[in-house]
Amino acid sequence: MCGTAVNQRVLLVVGLLLFFTVTSQVLAGTTGEDARRINIGSRLFPNIVSVDMALGTKRSPKTHALHLGFVYQAYSATLRKQLALLAHRLKTIHKIPVIIEAIPLQRLTGSENVPFVSAVFIAEKLSDEDLETLLRFTSKHHLVTFSPFEGDVQRGVVAGLYISSRILPYINTRAAKEAGIVFHPMFLKLARRYE
Repeated sequence: MCGTAVNQRVLLVVGLLLFFTVTSQVLAGTTGEDARRINIGSRLFPNIVSVDMALGTKRSPKTHALHLGFVYQAYSATLRKQLALLAHRLKTIHKIPVIIEAIPLQRLTGSENVPFVSAVFIAEKLSDEDLETLLRFTSKHHLVTFSPFEGDVQRGVVAGLYISSRILPYINTRAAKEAGIVFHPMFLKLARRYE
């Protein structure tokens, strides 16, 4: 790995540490547990995507961009607000252009007109059956899945939030391995792991 890439990764890890400190304070000021988790998760998600060691292979062949898919069943005002904020502040990840898209679950897991995605953010709590269907798709395509909702990492989602006195990324190491996802080792030292 060249020196520039190493410096970018080190800066990323420092940025993540600052993120966890600041975000811990955000929790106290927001109402609604799910809205809080979506708010924090949408900020953390691009950072987790950025430490996927195969990130460069996950560009769209048509747009040459990373397509971050926010999967939903009912398009909520909370999701609309978070996507607008994220689209405003997130233009690239490691100098790769980023496209942020809201995608209905049925469209992503369907058999026709399936959109290209580089990573998936689960924007609402899913039933066991819907989550299993989504995870089969993302594992087959070696995609990072992220859910801000409590208990989803234990249900097989690759990454989520661990909230205690601090907010940490929560990684399901078995799910990551099954999906063929390798995270940067420095990131894994910071994350809480679910084995």
